[in-house]
Formats: sequence, C-alpha cells, structure tokens
Amino acid sequence: MLALLLLLGQAAPVAEPSREARVLGLLARAHMLGADYYPSARFAACASRFGGVPRVESADRSARCGNSNNGTLDAPVARRAALELCKIYGLTMEREYRLVEGPNSVVLDGLDPAARIGIDLEGEGSRGTLAEPLPEADVSALSAEEHEWLTARGLRVHSDETTRHRRYDQDEFTPLLTYLAGVVRFLNEVTEGEDVDLGGLLFERDATWDWFAGSLAERTGSIRLHDYGFECLEAGTVRLACRGLLDLGPPPEPGFLGPILRDRGYADPLPMTGSGGRPTALVLQMHAWREEATGTSTPEVSIVLRQRIDGVERTHASRSFALFLPGNFDLAQPFELDLELTPGHYRFYFPARIGAAAGEER
Repeated sequence: MLALLLLLGQAAPVAEPSREARVLGLLARAHMLGADYYPSARFAACASRFGGVPRVESADRSARCGNSNNGTLDAPVARRAALELCKIYGLTMEREYRLVEGPNSVVLDGLDPAARIGIDLEGEGSRGTLAEPLPEADVSALSAEEHEWLTARGLRVHSDETTRHRRYDQDEFTPLLTYLAGVVRFLNEVTEGEDVDLGGLLFERDATWDWFAGSLAERTGSIRLHDYGFECLEAGTVRLACRGLLDLGPPPEPGFLGPILRDRGYADPLPMTGSGGRPTALVLQMHAWREEATGTSTPEVSIVLRQRIDGVERTHASRSFALFLPGNFDLAQPFELDLELTPGHYRFYFPARIGAAAGEER
C-alpha cells in the first residue's frame, strides 16, 4: 500500500500556474530587456483606436530631453509577446491571418477563428533619435472601415499603433508594457476565466521606500558599503527589512513635469494602501556594472522577497531589479528582501518605487 501511495504521489500532475502568474512571468522576462525609464514612468488610460476597452499610454519625456527619444517599441518582439498573452488566455491564434471579402482585405497579427478574437499592431517600429515608425504595406494596415467590417462579421479585434509607444533612453520595457497592458485589458474583456489586473505595474497607487537609509538588516560575503551603493568583492547577500506602510513614503515627485502631466490629463497617483488581492510592483532604482579586462559587463543579480501573511510564508524571486508580485503578496505589510549579488559595483539613485492597483479589494 505504501508503494502504491508513493507511486500515486509521483504520478500526480503538477498544477499549472495561474493566468496571473504566467502574465507576470512574461512581463518579468520583458523587464530584463532594459527598463531605465520605467522606475520614473507615469501611465494613464487613453481611448482605444476604434472604441472599446481603453488602452494605456505613458507620459512623453521629450519635454525633458528631446534626444532621449530613440524611436518606438520593437514591433516584432511586441507581436510575439501579445500572441503569447493570447495563448495564456486560452486562445489558439493563427498568425498573419488574412481575411478577404470583396474590396476588403486585411492581415491581422493573429486570429482565433473559433473564438473570433484577433489582435493587430500597426507599423514596423524604428530606431534612432526622434525616428518615426516605418509604415506597413497597405494590405496590412487596418483602417476604421475595415475594423467596422470585421466587427459586423462578429470579430473582436484589438488594434494599436507602434507610433504611440515611444522608446526613451534605450528603455525597451516601458513601451512594451504600455502596449501589452492594453492587450491584457482587451483579453480580460473578451475571454472567460481569470482576469489579470496590471494596475500595480502601472503605479495606480504609488509609494516610495528609502531602503538604503535604514532598512539594511544584515549582509554576508565581502561587501563594502558606500554612500550610494555597494562594492561586492565576492558573492554575497544584502538583506533588507521593510515594515510595510510604516516605512513607505509618498509617491515620487514628478518635478517640473508635474504641471505638464496634469495639463495632459495625467492624474496624481492614489496613496498606497494594500494590494487588494491584485499584483504589485517593487522596483529598485539601481545600476550594476563589473569592470573586466575586455570592457564592462553586467553582474548577475537575484532578488528574493519573503513575506509571512496569516501564518503562511511566501517567496518570490527576480533576476532583475524589479519584482512583479502576484496578488497573494501585500507590500503594505512587513517583508524582507535579499539582494543576492555577484562581484561588481552596485549604485542606487533614488528610493525604490512600489506600485499597487486602484479599486476595491477582491
């Protein structure tokens, strides 16, 4: 009987991660593409291209420094990520799906013919200071008339343009997030099952954590502390302790951009409370480098957050300086953060930024 029980235990299927966990995992991987602007970004909802579920935009930074505008998001990467989101939401997308009827002819990035749900990102992206996106071929660009035709046929299509998602300071992640957050809102609306709220990653509720000022609990290995960072001589760990709301400060100041953002309709962020059962974001504003004989490389980093809620200890790990936490974490409550560092230099610039979603608790 014991052998049978052991065999059954080994054969038990592993539970598939939740939709929320899979979406956050995809965005965590995208964050590793580079996200210099993200720690200071401001986001807002904006009208959809052809009506329907609102999309997401981030504030234009050109008012601060025009030459930091480096073109648009990487369109091929964005399309692959959007199709992966569709898969997470249970859709079976056929790529480069062509629909032709009379004078109407469109090619969508993807369509699930059974669910009659599609996505389309217009433009091929660009690189270079103030560069505009390259246009698609006429047959690929979706017009308002063609979208109306698709709707009349019972198709629900999310449409966006690369030109809306500008790339600043070599930041690949922030424009990708604004596009994918709109796709997630659309998929929440048109599919059954679990919805995913990315309001925390968009800092709908916002706070800062001045962790370097008084949160250093302990450290191991040969790590030297400086005024604004660490020098790690050999692999080691820095442990930070946060008391939750007691240690959190107000949202980061937008500086001279504040009045400009308000004029453009960007509301001030709501004060931080709890997670409300929705995903949250913790972003350390740090830069890491290692001097090698052949140049400069980036040291490997692992960040592990530990938190005990209602007697249950949870952990979440990241390979970048951001953690996108599922809704069973709550950064308004105490937690510990381990920075597992390899040899190199680590400099921080501002307090960490913490984001949570707005709205009622689930």
